[in-house]
Amino acid sequence: MFTVPLQEAWQGPTQFIHVTPGRSYRVSGYIRLHNDDNKGQSVQSHTYQAAAVRGSLRVANGWASVSGIFSVPDREIESVRIYFEGPSPDVSFEVDDASVEEVGASGSWRNVTQHVIETVRKSDIHFNVTLASNVNAGDVQIHVLQTRKSFPFGTGTSTLYLDPTKKAYSDFLNRHFNWVWPGNELKWYATEPQQGSKNYEPALNMIRELQKHGIQMRGHCLLWSDGNYVQSWVKALSKDDLLAAVYHHVYETLNITKGLIDIWDVNNEILHGHWYQDTLQDPDFNIKLYRMFTTTTPASGFSSTRRCLVQAYLEQALKFKAANVGLSALGAQGRFPQEQEPDPDVIKFFSYPTNVAAHK
Repeated sequence: MFTVPLQEAWQGPTQFIHVTPGRSYRVSGYIRLHNDDNKGQSVQSHTYQAAAVRGSLRVANGWASVSGIFSVPDREIESVRIYFEGPSPDVSFEVDDASVEEVGASGSWRNVTQHVIETVRKSDIHFNVTLASNVNAGDVQIHVLQTRKSFPFGTGTSTLYLDPTKKAYSDFLNRHFNWVWPGNELKWYATEPQQGSKNYEPALNMIRELQKHGIQMRGHCLLWSDGNYVQSWVKALSKDDLLAAVYHHVYETLNITKGLIDIWDVNNEILHGHWYQDTLQDPDFNIKLYRMFTTTTPASGFSSTRRCLVQAYLEQALKFKAANVGLSALGAQGRFPQEQEPDPDVIKFFSYPTNVAAHK
């Protein structure tokens, strides 16, 4: 389907669909731009919420996949309309091979999970004990107490962790988690809200206290690609001054937190946010940023996102791998809508192997 320039970005191809309350659906399709206003374009597939987002699209990308999952609230639904929103109204684009399919209806996850519990989590542990000759084995009792988790299990926190009136909260966090990331305290707008006015102490105080309890730290985040969270003084910089400020901020933050952060979110939400790329007019900005980062610190860097962008994330990973930016690992996280309980089948769906296929 070919779409000519629109009056509004939301007036893309649309169709009413039938859905079942409480169920989840995968939406997918392919987009090809005919022009791009010389900047990255964002395309979203919507129902009552963003179901799939693909950012930083250019004509040079050719056909690009857009896919994601949306969950329907478990209540009466009058109608559902799915539509493609974006790019800019004066950009022409094509949509092809669009589809919506239900996921998570089988409930098969429960049998698989129960099998893992029985065969792995409940598997036997064998201890070899050597007793002195004068000790009767029947008089010996062995007590096993788990003190730490061997696998990373983390959460976000804030300076609330240091509030002496919230000790129950900090005790709970110390007891149940072995990885933590500061929610906002390390973001650029928090450490330097005004140019030259810097304050890392709230983040550093929290990190040092957490590390007293053996908790490892994930740094979040050096940059945030969503323009809504870029400081006004940063937006006022020229391109040359902006690039210099970005590099200075990254180097300075890595130096201040050296030895305190185990892994970094280098640039947050870069799948649907592309303020830096557009402002600098450099579609390869992220690749250059990550390459600079990995030559500065041995820690792995990855970007996090709030949306269901598994296919786009995979394609981005392959692009970064081909560019040899030096990443040793990728991370993924998910958030759940307020009206929908987490669906294990949907989570399992994302763990299945995904192929990036060519579309012509």
